[in-house]
Amino acid sequence: MKIKKAEQKDVKDIINIIKEVHINNVEDKNNGFLSSDDLSEKTYSLMIENYDYCYICEEENRVAGFLIASSFNLMNKESEICSFLINKNLFEDFIYIFQIGVARDFQRKGIATLLYNRLFEEAKTNNFMVITSKDPFNNASRELHLKLGFKDVNTFMWSDNIESYVYSLNLDKNKNI
Repeated sequence: MKIKKAEQKDVKDIINIIKEVHINNVEDKNNGFLSSDDLSEKTYSLMIENYDYCYICEEENRVAGFLIASSFNLMNKESEICSFLINKNLFEDFIYIFQIGVARDFQRKGIATLLYNRLFEEAKTNNFMVITSKDPFNNASRELHLKLGFKDVNTFMWSDNIESYVYSLNLDKNKNI
């Protein structure tokens, strides 16, 4: 398995993973799912171009997983999630994990942990934030984030009345996960 920076050529593969493990296509919610509304190539292309922490995991000559994250200073300050995080004042500086996804046939093989480890190694801050679905409950995501040391710190209600868990992690850079 090889973890590397995501490139524009990876956008279609990332979108294909999202579609494959999207909540509308997943029967067993314990295996994890993504619930993106916007699956446009333009949106993901802009994320890879503008966000500072975008990675893929290559295995068997294909993209097996991805992680998209951004430092706080690059986030859209007017987005509902950014406004919420600012109001909660959990950290002055943090990295927000927008999405992490692993293709169905590569799940439960440590790829998500490898992607996070790469993020932790390259991060310029020790503070991380992530939000996962509470209803419907995303058990696989919750287990992963708690295993990595994230703490359940709050809940967030999206404008469409979907409730989510808010997790934070303050990482001691001297420890390995």
